[in-house]
Amino acid sequence: MKRVFERYRVWVLCEDTRHYNFIRGFLSSCGVNDRKIRLCADLPEGKGSGEQFVKNHFAEAAGKYAFCDENIFLVVAVDADVNDVITIESELNELLNPYSGKPEKLMMVIPKRNIETWFEWLPPEGNTHVDESEDYKQNHKHAKPKKIGGDFFRLYVKSIAADNNSECERTIPSLENACGKFTRLFETLSKL
Repeated sequence: MKRVFERYRVWVLCEDTRHYNFIRGFLSSCGVNDRKIRLCADLPEGKGSGEQFVKNHFAEAAGKYAFCDENIFLVVAVDADVNDVITIESELNELLNPYSGKPEKLMMVIPKRNIETWFEWLPPEGNTHVDESEDYKQNHKHAKPKKIGGDFFRLYVKSIAADNNSECERTIPSLENACGKFTRLFETLSKL
């Protein structure tokens, strides 16, 4: 798996540094050199809608990175907040209208509520009773997103090694969705 990813550069469009560091931890564990992981746009400063920031930059980033012929792929991370994951994904896909086809080199990472929901579920804490409608931000003020991203990668690898995605299937729905997205991205990049 690592050989597939080490030849790629990754551009990340996300809401904040917590998302970025989670993605970096995950991708570094996949074999992407940390220096090859870059932000598409400067992160928004202070309070405000991170979701709107991502939506404002999404079409341009997808056109520049997800549809190009280079060894680049785009990861977009945005919280679903009180919406559902499918709604946010559909809204982002609608922004791709100027382009024909679906970008092969695009992965959307959409935690339900917020990224801290995943932090709450993922080991070592591993709260298996996570309610994706609850806000767990206060529980993870001092979390280390890059380390947690690496932990998620190890969980994912353990799941596919079992050849049945058992670990991913026992997760909360938005994290299971991310496992599926990663599998599709990995399969696509393996063929390119």
